[in-house]
Amino acid sequence: MQLLRVFSIHDTFLFPFRFFSQQARCWCVFMKNTRANSRSRPTTSHHSDEHASPHDAEAARFVWLFPVLFAFCLAYSLWAASQGWNHTINDRHSFRQSQTATTALHLLHKPFHLAYETPVLGKPWSIPMEFPIYQLLVAKFVEWTDSPMDQSGRLVALVFFILTCAPLYLMFRMVGVSPGHAWIPLILFIVSPFYIFWSRTFMIESTALCFAVSYLAASLFAIQTRKGPALWLGVIFGVAAALTKVTTFLVYLPWVALLLVIHGWHAWDRAEGWKTLCRPAWLLCFLAGIPLAAGFVWVRFCDGVKSANPLAAAYLTSTCPHNSSWNYGTWEQKFSGQIWGAILGRFYELFSLPHLGWLLLGVVLALSLLHRKRARETLVCLGAYLLAPAVFTNVHAVHDYYANANGIFLIAAAAFAVVGLWEDAATKSQGAWILALFIFSSCWGHSFLYAPLQQ
Repeated sequence: MQLLRVFSIHDTFLFPFRFFSQQARCWCVFMKNTRANSRSRPTTSHHSDEHASPHDAEAARFVWLFPVLFAFCLAYSLWAASQGWNHTINDRHSFRQSQTATTALHLLHKPFHLAYETPVLGKPWSIPMEFPIYQLLVAKFVEWTDSPMDQSGRLVALVFFILTCAPLYLMFRMVGVSPGHAWIPLILFIVSPFYIFWSRTFMIESTALCFAVSYLAASLFAIQTRKGPALWLGVIFGVAAALTKVTTFLVYLPWVALLLVIHGWHAWDRAEGWKTLCRPAWLLCFLAGIPLAAGFVWVRFCDGVKSANPLAAAYLTSTCPHNSSWNYGTWEQKFSGQIWGAILGRFYELFSLPHLGWLLLGVVLALSLLHRKRARETLVCLGAYLLAPAVFTNVHAVHDYYANANGIFLIAAAAFAVVGLWEDAATKSQGAWILALFIFSSCWGHSFLYAPLQQ
C-alpha cells in the first residue's frame, strides 16, 4: 500500500514536468524558426540594425525569464499540493468530496451506465447529477494502476489544474500578448493558494474549469482563424464543460456569445449585408447552441432518473422550487450587501492573506485607471469575475469552492495589469516588483490559509 501511495505522488510530479518539458521544446522550435525567419528576411538598408527598437531588444533579453520562472512556480505548486497527500479527504466540504469519491468507487470494475449509482439517499441508488467524466477517469486510473482511490482522485484533479495553463496561455496570445509575457497569467494561476488547495481535493472543479477555459480559448481561436478543427474543438470542450458542471459552463457561455456578437457586428460593419451574418450565426449555433443543448438534454435525463427517488425528486431536480432558489438565490440576496460582502470578502484567497490581498487588488485597479495599458482587458476580466456570483448568488455565498469557476478571471485581470507594465519600457521595473509581490504573497497565503488544513 505504501508503494502504491509513493507511485501516486511520483506520478503527480512526473506528469507536470513532462508537460512543461514539452512546452519548452515547442518554445525552442518557435525561437529557432523566429531567428531563421529574421536571418532570411531581406534588409532594405545596412542601417536597419541601428533603427531597431530598444524596447524589442530589451524584451528579447527577457524571453527566457518567464518560462523559467513558471517552472520554479510549478515546482512550488506541486510541493505545496503534496503536503498531506496521503491524508483523508475530510479537510474541507468533506460531504461533497465523499459523494464524488463514492460515485467513482461504484464505477470501479463495472460497465458504465448513464444512470450511474451514488448511494447516498437510499434506493433506488441512481441520482445522476453531473456527467461523471472526472469520476470515470479516476475509476479507470485506479483500475489500471491499483493505486488508492483518494490519492488517484487528487492526482486527476491536479493534472486538470495544470492542463488549464495551456488554454490560458493560448487566450493571452490571441489577444496580442507576446509569447514571453503570456507566461505571466500562468505564473499567477499556478501559485494561487486557492487553486493549489482545491485542485488537490476529490472534486470535479478543476476538471470543469479546464474544459470551460479550453472552450473559451477554442471558440476565440475558431472566430479568429476560421478553421474547422478549432470550431469542433470548441464544440467538444463546450459539451464537456456543460456535462461536467453546468454552472461553470454557464459562466463562460455569455462571453463566447458576446465574442460571436462582436464578430458579427464587425462583419456587418465591413460589408453591410445580411449574407455576412451567416457565418457568425452558424458559429453561434455550433459554439453556443450545441453545448447548451447537450447540457439541457443531460439535465432533463437526470431529472427523469431522480424522480424515482423520493428525496432526490423533492430536492435535487431542476424543476423543484428549492433547487432554483438554492442555485440562483433570491432577488433580496442579489442586492444584499451582506451576501456580496461574504462572496467578495473571500477573493484574497486567490492571491494572499486578507490585508495584502486588498492591497494587491488596489494595485490592479490603480494600474487600470492610471497606467491604462491593458486597462480594457483588465476591466473585462473583472466584469467576468463578478458575473458568476451575480447569476449563481446563493451557491457562491454558501460554497467557497464555487469560486473555482470565476476566480481565474480575477487572476487574469491582475495578469493583464502586470503585462501592461512589462510592455512599457518605462514601467518594466515596477512590473517586475509587482509580479514578485504577487508570487511571494501567494506562497505566504498558502502557508497560512491552506497548509494547516492539509497537514
